[in-house]
Amino acid sequence: MDEENKLSLKQEIERYQKEILDIPDPSCGRIGELKEKIENGELLTREAVQEAAERIAARFLGKD
Repeated sequence: MDEENKLSLKQEIERYQKEILDIPDPSCGRIGELKEKIENGELLTREAVQEAAERIAARFLGKD
């Protein structure tokens, strides 16, 4: 009985290994999605973050 469990466990692990190989890399579709969000203004750009950081720094340094 223990041998059956080990064999089925081994088969289950092999099945999961095969399934993992079929999962696409999340970066492929995500890059296009992020570009679209940036173009539509739905996502902050590096420039927007930099500008906000400069304003916050100026406020804290009393240069408002």
